[in-house]
Amino acid sequence: MSVSKSEQKTTRRPDLAIHIGMAGPRLFYSIERRGHRDGYVMRDVDGELLGDDGEGDEKWVWHGVPGELETELDVEDVLRRWRGNSPMYTDLRISEDAGRYLCDFIYFSSLAHLYKAGERRKVLFLHVPSDASEHSIALGRELLLQLVRSVVESEVARQGKGKGKEEAG
Repeated sequence: MSVSKSEQKTTRRPDLAIHIGMAGPRLFYSIERRGHRDGYVMRDVDGELLGDDGEGDEKWVWHGVPGELETELDVEDVLRRWRGNSPMYTDLRISEDAGRYLCDFIYFSSLAHLYKAGERRKVLFLHVPSDASEHSIALGRELLLQLVRSVVESEVARQGKGKGKEEAG
């Protein structure tokens, strides 16, 4: 029996996800380590609150998910590589709090989806300055490309270390 391409189901999964959001007037770029399930008290752009507090309800979308989830990427190694791959004098950092607003919610949602699926959480959130000048956009594009490169380099090194352990055992 042959199956046409239109009938084939593909279950491609991304190797990496990077969400991007603006973080006010600050001038540095940061990768977020963790996302938060709770504590959203700021209103969104439509003036609405999340109103997502069904923790005890088994039908709640985040039932059984911890209040805080971290990426499973080695953010210290990624940052070290990112700094080495990026233009000099660029302020690149790790952040521990994505702000309990839209960016944090988006990041937590990705982390929680992977957590519930039992998959490795290879996802980051990149906060960028809100400067929309031509120079800032070009720099941001370059920094994003170098961030992807740095994550890939970090993951390849991580896999290489794992293979060495298997061979030694």
